[in-house]
Amino acid sequence: HHLHSGFDRSVPKTTMGRIWGHVVIYPEPFDPKFKWLRGWNDLLVVTQYMAAYMVPFHIAFPEESDDVGYPVLSRVLDFLFTMDILVNFCTAFRPPEDSTEAIGWVADFGSIAKRYCGIPGSYKGEGGWFWVDLISVAPALREIFLGGWFYMNK
Repeated sequence: HHLHSGFDRSVPKTTMGRIWGHVVIYPEPFDPKFKWLRGWNDLLVVTQYMAAYMVPFHIAFPEESDDVGYPVLSRVLDFLFTMDILVNFCTAFRPPEDSTEAIGWVADFGSIAKRYCGIPGSYKGEGGWFWVDLISVAPALREIFLGGWFYMNK
């Protein structure tokens, strides 16, 4: 059965203990109520605003963003967005309200992946975000796998 009403709380109480415990000792998805996960989501909101400002600025004024700062910050944002894809594959979610399943969290990796990789807009608008996330990191992944990622001055 892929639904829980809660998570195993025998993992150490520290944030790193919770993360490490769920990944290594208890391979189950992250509890969305974790404080670090809420902090992570807040960090991602800030990075999205930064990217929304940086990219158009870089396109409009390429000579102003040729210093080392822009490429380094761009790589940091790419790294954070890529890590967010992994976090999304490991985070439980609530079933739809009209679900016939028991109340709780969907904590099955297969169900999480199916929802995250679904058709954009599916699952009442909550599914399919993997494709949007993948498009956002595709240029960085192309550079990593095809070379040039560490070359800062373009």
